[in-house]
Amino acid sequence: MDNKNNRQNIVIAGLGSAGARLAHLLLTELDEAEYNIVIVSPRPFYILYPATARLVVSDIDNLQEHVFIPVDKILKGKGTFIQAKVAQIEEARGRDGGEVVLDNGERMPYRVLVLATGASWEHPLSFPNSPQDVLEYLTKSREAFEKAKSILLIGAGAVGVEIAGEIKDIWPKKKVTIVHGGSLPFSAAYPDRFRRAAESSLRARDVELVLGDYVDEMPSPGDSEVRTRGGRALKSDLVLSTRGQRFNTDFIAASLGEDVVSKQGLVKIQPTFQVVNRKDIFAIGDIIDWNEQKQLAKANKHADLAAKNICGYLAGTPLRAYKGEPEMIVVTNGRNGGVGYLGILWGIVLGGWFARMVKSRKLLLDQLPGMVGV
Repeated sequence: MDNKNNRQNIVIAGLGSAGARLAHLLLTELDEAEYNIVIVSPRPFYILYPATARLVVSDIDNLQEHVFIPVDKILKGKGTFIQAKVAQIEEARGRDGGEVVLDNGERMPYRVLVLATGASWEHPLSFPNSPQDVLEYLTKSREAFEKAKSILLIGAGAVGVEIAGEIKDIWPKKKVTIVHGGSLPFSAAYPDRFRRAAESSLRARDVELVLGDYVDEMPSPGDSEVRTRGGRALKSDLVLSTRGQRFNTDFIAASLGEDVVSKQGLVKIQPTFQVVNRKDIFAIGDIIDWNEQKQLAKANKHADLAAKNICGYLAGTPLRAYKGEPEMIVVTNGRNGGVGYLGILWGIVLGGWFARMVKSRKLLLDQLPGMVGV
């Protein structure tokens, strides 16, 4: 309960895309006199990750002034923010609700708990938790890109592809190489037509692709040579991991049981976004075990339905089932290019004009008011 006036706490663990949007929605849909929306996050700001590939490469457009959204702009004087991590979940016995134990020792009771802890990225997207440290982090990252004459990226998913494009925008003559385990960029979740279009887009900008090979160990600081699993020796001034993220779910498995979290570290849910065998604990965003790609658009859809279902659960009305969304992706290649895929009809692959219109120019910054109300 909220000790001041006995309001019931709706605790949201995480301030990523799903958590931020859910907080925005619940603040408008639940009665503030009855419910207290509590956000628990180690960062006091939301990050618009689709804009970060450009952000870490250069200071073009002063993106640092727009990409990091302070939590108070989302809460707008309502709700509560606690800068901490959830370390443990303690479910109540014989009744709904429970408590979360934070890494600062504080305990927070909940009527409903929402797990939206997202994932952690490797450098160059491993942003610090302090706003002051973020500025220093960006300065060092941009200096490293500027000084390097050759850059090696490990992984040709969206992060690697977009960073390569940003580098080529600023320094067209820099040598950029991407090592990727697949025979084409991206994963087999997308059709080869889209993946070949992404490959052509990169090669057109003189990005070298080493496909069908892997880097198992990142080099030590100062070491300029990387050896691939296939035996290639690749030398570069700057080596960066642009592989997939790690899901922040260890505390969930420790608290709720190993059977709740998959071998991949994903939280098993019911179609209502309730965690398996739970009524009052929901999970949304990148951490859910659902057969779909991890994307901002999906996280927003999760938050939309979860908000309705949380309200329905509290009111005792039937909940709705999530049925998934068609796979869609837009990947930038600098400010003026990129490729897109719409998983509708026969599967539509779109080129630079579409990427430029939808994402490459504004990086979704114009969608922030609709997403999180800022």
